[in-house]
Amino acid sequence: MKKTLALILSICLVLSLCACGAGVTGASPTVVSVTMQDLSQSCYADDGSTLLFKYSDKLPSVTVSGNEAATTAINNTLKKVSSDYSAGSGEDGIDALLAAAKAQYADDPSMFSDSGMSYSMERTADVARGDKTVLSIVYTAYSFTGGVHGLTSSFGENLNTATGTELKLADIASDRDAFAKFCADYIVELTKGSDYSGITFNDDYKSTVSSAVVADGSWYFSGDGVVFIADQYTLAAYAAGAFRFTVPYSKLTGLLKDEYMPVSRSGKAGDMTISLTDNEISDSTVGSIAIDKDGQKFTLSAKGDLYDVKLSAIEFNESADDFTENGAYLYFSALADGQSIGVQSVIPEVMPNLMISWRNADGTASRRLISQSGKDGSMLLIEYGAQHDLKAVEITGSLPYSADPDGDDTDESIRLVANPSADSGDSQYALQITDGTVSAQAQTDVISDCSLWLADVNGDGNQEILLSGNVMSDDYVTYCWQYAGGALTSIKFAAGSESGAEAADTFDGWIESIGSDGILMARSCSILGTYKGVRSFEYSDGALHPTGGSVWSFTGDPAWLTVKTALPVTLSGGSSSSLSVGTQIRLTATDGESWVSYTDKNGGEGTIQVERNGEYWGWNINGAADTTYFESLPYAG
Repeated sequence: MKKTLALILSICLVLSLCACGAGVTGASPTVVSVTMQDLSQSCYADDGSTLLFKYSDKLPSVTVSGNEAATTAINNTLKKVSSDYSAGSGEDGIDALLAAAKAQYADDPSMFSDSGMSYSMERTADVARGDKTVLSIVYTAYSFTGGVHGLTSSFGENLNTATGTELKLADIASDRDAFAKFCADYIVELTKGSDYSGITFNDDYKSTVSSAVVADGSWYFSGDGVVFIADQYTLAAYAAGAFRFTVPYSKLTGLLKDEYMPVSRSGKAGDMTISLTDNEISDSTVGSIAIDKDGQKFTLSAKGDLYDVKLSAIEFNESADDFTENGAYLYFSALADGQSIGVQSVIPEVMPNLMISWRNADGTASRRLISQSGKDGSMLLIEYGAQHDLKAVEITGSLPYSADPDGDDTDESIRLVANPSADSGDSQYALQITDGTVSAQAQTDVISDCSLWLADVNGDGNQEILLSGNVMSDDYVTYCWQYAGGALTSIKFAAGSESGAEAADTFDGWIESIGSDGILMARSCSILGTYKGVRSFEYSDGALHPTGGSVWSFTGDPAWLTVKTALPVTLSGGSSSSLSVGTQIRLTATDGESWVSYTDKNGGEGTIQVERNGEYWGWNINGAADTTYFESLPYAG
């Protein structure tokens, strides 16, 4: 057998934690930080390619600011939790499952090689609460040893951050028995509510709640209360899944010791910003983590006082049509205004894989999906779980997205699907709308850099769908569809949109933004050089047209062009003139057909008349090639 072992350390550099002053004046508050180390192991058959067994676990590394003794005690406990999991007992643990996998493979290799199945033992860890008194970490383990399905189980590890000791129910309750009875009765009452109306509980589930759910190992602290865990099969059939019951802190007055009630917090409601960064660690960076050394480097910065700041792994759950959290990468109990954390990770083009979350001093929670613009590569924080009431919204980083583009008062699911191209090795994206069990799909030539928008293009009160992206070698196109009657119909672009051309299903360019100025499109304008131009579009006569009176405005700082032959121009006042040799000008706009405007270094403005030359790929000025008049022209390619 071929066996590989990897210990992937998620690097966390915790700097100046004692200086955090979130919402506190005077003495520095206790700040709890947690980073996860990824422990993994795989075992293959002798052929080197058939996976027999995979193991993964998260080892939290904790720092309690100003309390080295508690930090050491907590980390020692968590190391034991990890070693106990890998060692197992009896029929579980790495050695036992690996031996079982080898035996099964020897008996029937096809179970592994034909199905791609492997035995597994995988566990994630999440931080549910962290403050000057409590650290609660929730472990969720999945194991598979063949059969119809695997098994999932969870437990809570609760620690006192002042002393570093483990917490049991007897430690947190004023009276352990009274606390347990109240919580068990509260949970039973919850099961009678509408949230559980479709669940058939076991006949003896009430006694199981008292004996197995309200028990040590089955609870943890959250920001909202004490949470009790009931794994699969504990209270109902496997298909019912696992349950987590929260007993709010407000219900536990007099039962839960005061020191374990949530700590008071102060400060104004804050927010988070994101930006690409380099290798430098600034004084404001309190921690960093490398999830993937080949990924993007970016910084998340606090605006205002933030609490319970957590960077989490997420994945999209097809059956639930929603994202699922798969454990934490990094946690800070508090970040002060201006403090930041550094992250290095691969950011998928369409489906987010990371989420940053936090609480404000008043307890309100915020969550943001981390994504990257397909338009310009900038980092994005997309509000998760918020109701979108704008007519125009970019949904690239929120797929699949629920909306009602056909106005039937029932949401459809919108997503992008990558389909293999018959003509090349690249996958090409298709827009897919799922309405119940029926799906409509529109194939595109887009291979990367997707930007997907919803907007009421035609003014009918329903949102249309617009997609722009790269089709090859930084050549961008944009599509627009209307969804009605279960079908996607193209809304055409009039002429791309210069006069004389027929309306087409695509526009050669990309979406810059959509807002009060209409649909602002961008494209590469190759006229006396190559420049990024933007122009407002609007809908009329069944197609999208440039807004009346609009032109292609060049953005950024186009290169200065130096005149080498007297250049005929029309000045801003309308008179004809010429620019002398050595004059430097910067192009500012064009109609894309007959003229380009400019400004010179003295603030003078005017236009240059141009025309196409059938034999020359560039433009003519006064009958001569454009290169005749300038020392160089910045044409792309």
